[in-house]
Amino acid sequence: MDVSIPRKKDGLPLLYKSDIEEIAEMYLWDFNSQILKEPMQTPIDEFLENYLKLDMDYKDITQDGSILGLTAFDNGFLNVYDPESKKIRSIYVKKGTVIIDNSLLNKNQEGRYNFTSGHEAGHWILHREMFKAKRDQFSFWDSINGKEMPSIKCFKKSFENYASRRTFKTNNDWMEWQANYMASCLLMPKKMFKVVTSEIFKKFRINGDYIILGQDFETDEIAVEIAKKISIVFGVSVTAASIRLSQLRYIREKTIQL
Repeated sequence: MDVSIPRKKDGLPLLYKSDIEEIAEMYLWDFNSQILKEPMQTPIDEFLENYLKLDMDYKDITQDGSILGLTAFDNGFLNVYDPESKKIRSIYVKKGTVIIDNSLLNKNQEGRYNFTSGHEAGHWILHREMFKAKRDQFSFWDSINGKEMPSIKCFKKSFENYASRRTFKTNNDWMEWQANYMASCLLMPKKMFKVVTSEIFKKFRINGDYIILGQDFETDEIAVEIAKKISIVFGVSVTAASIRLSQLRYIREKTIQL
């Protein structure tokens, strides 16, 4: 499915949060409309492989685990870490290959794995046009000589800093934020997230549409429990659920009066 996306001259999408929500919903509806009708985990592997037609692969991308995932936008070579030889080696991959770091296959990493996969799906949906010029410049001889083909590598810090308020200075900053927001929308669709959160609020006897953090210990503890319950429903980490609660204004920070 192709969606018209407004872009800058260099291909960077010009999107509000509401635009990304809408794009994600369109893709999910086309993929499996049931995801938007009842709360469930988005089968993100199936979405990438069967719907977006991407190839999934798993490697030790770096020695220190600093890169959680990457997406290849052309055929050619990419550098990954080989734990047996303890050296960097080049592997040949095809256009549309998503590589997830092996560390995310460990026990209790399902939420991070799902979010990283959703993040890479976001890059493919939103950003492959940005790499078109690089693709056109990438030649057969570059591939023969082992030059890395156009790809985007997603560092762990870009996920960890996702919730922090910061100024985006580069296109890469914007792309990482957009891919993160797309992952949230794909894994926790707004309409179903609202249904789940409303039910949980009722169970905790919360009056109103949101709670405010920083007022008392009990409220802050309830916010954590809400995020835990949501994380189970949608198959994401507690951190990702907490961020989504803040994105959609179900949890708000206490306003400091000066």
